[in-house]
Amino acid sequence: MEKDIKEYLENQHWVKFVTRDIPFIRNSIIINAYVEGYKKDIGWRYDCGVSIFKKGIANIYRSKEGTSLNAKGFLEIEDKKAFFERIIKETESIREKTLENIEICENRLKNKELKYEELLDIFNFLYSTFKSFWNFQFFPMGLEFSLNNIGKQDVVLKYKRYMVDIREQSQYITVKLENLIDIVLKRIARTKNLSYELIKYAAPIEIINNDLNKTVLNQRKETSVQMVRNNKYLVFQGKEAKEIDNLIISLEEKISSEEIKGHSVYKGKAEGIARVILYRRDLDKIRKGEILITPMTEAFYTPYLKKVKGIITNEGGITCHAAIISREMKIPCIIGTRNATKILKTGDLVEVNAKDGIVKIIKKAG
Repeated sequence: MEKDIKEYLENQHWVKFVTRDIPFIRNSIIINAYVEGYKKDIGWRYDCGVSIFKKGIANIYRSKEGTSLNAKGFLEIEDKKAFFERIIKETESIREKTLENIEICENRLKNKELKYEELLDIFNFLYSTFKSFWNFQFFPMGLEFSLNNIGKQDVVLKYKRYMVDIREQSQYITVKLENLIDIVLKRIARTKNLSYELIKYAAPIEIINNDLNKTVLNQRKETSVQMVRNNKYLVFQGKEAKEIDNLIISLEEKISSEEIKGHSVYKGKAEGIARVILYRRDLDKIRKGEILITPMTEAFYTPYLKKVKGIITNEGGITCHAAIISREMKIPCIIGTRNATKILKTGDLVEVNAKDGIVKIIKKAG
């Protein structure tokens, strides 16, 4: 690891933002959206992230220093109501354009005989579309996290209506885009004699420039790091990635409590068998009447949530998917416990007290 990278990491305090079963390439697209457009779309840079990939899971960190600057950018706005009205209007406009682009790509992909250059053109089109939409749909969640980290929860509550409105009209669009990108990637992988599992570890620019190195992709599959520094996107794999991983773990803000407690977003009580889900491939294991334990739900969880009696997440705030969907579906839900997936095990009998934000283990599994 280069000295300046080590110093950059050591000079900040790192907080885990999210843990996701997210493909390397999707996270790469997201980070490039920040780098290329966050200042233009929202008004200030979002320059404080490190994403570490191991065993198919991404641990995504934000620095307290970086999130403080993000919060400051918002707090310095004089007319916040006008600011939110602008964001909502632009979100509505880009949403319509994004849906049009999705339909264009769906129609083009009906042709099963597309050549490599044609698939590449569709990928580039989807990549640009995703980047143009992402910052608007992410903004409320990133802002809430930043404000909470500097103790400005009252500001979050004051503007909750606007933030939830932005999330509600935008969160399902990125799932549509992600699914289309997956379809294109699978077809590109076949033309390049690569597995789908391997091509998911490419950066978008490597696909666009036809610069796919199997050795590098395999290294990333084991351990890899994506970083934003000075508004630039950086990627590390191999020895450097492992060194960064070890350093971030040593600097990470630790959780010592064994108590499982969070924020209630839909009140009520529920009792049932816990089902811990870390990977999206395991969602079909959920059984009717279980309590879902997961880092955070996302839009593709929604069909499975009809089965559960309660939801407990490590992460999230009032604008997160779990908060919005639990209110819609009237499921008792506790978010932001930070430690639920570490303490609870599949098979535990648990009680969700979403009135007080407390989870109780009634009987351990086995």
